[in-house]
Amino acid sequence: MEYRTLGRTNERVSVLGFGGTGIGMNSYLSEWDPDEQLKESTHAIERAIELGVNYFDTAALYGRGKSEMILGNILQPHRDKLYLATKVRAADSDGVRESIEGSLERLQTNQIDLLQYHGEWITDEIFDDFMKPNGILAGLQAVQEEGLVRHIGFTSEGVTGAVSRLIETEAFDVMQIQYNLLFQHPCDPDKKQGVMYEAEAKNMGIVLMRTFTGGVFQKWIPQAAPEHHEQIDFHK
Repeated sequence: MEYRTLGRTNERVSVLGFGGTGIGMNSYLSEWDPDEQLKESTHAIERAIELGVNYFDTAALYGRGKSEMILGNILQPHRDKLYLATKVRAADSDGVRESIEGSLERLQTNQIDLLQYHGEWITDEIFDDFMKPNGILAGLQAVQEEGLVRHIGFTSEGVTGAVSRLIETEAFDVMQIQYNLLFQHPCDPDKKQGVMYEAEAKNMGIVLMRTFTGGVFQKWIPQAAPEHHEQIDFHK
């Protein structure tokens, strides 16, 4: 396994991470029941650890805590050698506090390595929620100061001016951004522009989500070429 330093966290993490969405949500990409297929989830997680994966990412919203519970049970014996990330969706510091307390219990740990605001598209309104008194950022910093989390960050599925403004605050250790064959706006190597360059300039860690499009490519094919999509086997 190859490892890289995650920005200013100075943590060495595996270039491949284990995302907890699929194991905790009902039929996220295909037919799947988290409880009935717990054996398969356990095997996948333990195999990932065996192969050197040490970055595990989940969220309180994945299956309403189910993903965190599954990971907490399986990762507990390995906790000291893993970098564990989860997410919070809240509008103020009280919401951050309530969410992290639940996550700590479900993940069976007394400290989260990385707590990220769980963004879809970071809008100007969400940016205002970050920066207001007793807002999201104040909540993230408060639990960090208490030692409940080591590092803080945010996630976004798309590029917006608000993402750049969050980067400019220099308050965050990590940014998780969608980047794949279809969505390449975060990084333009030719012009050396995009939020990934902006985050790198602030020595932030950069984590990519949906590197295989998260099923979006498969959903788009029938719309783009309805006469051909049945001939394509996406499982090969």
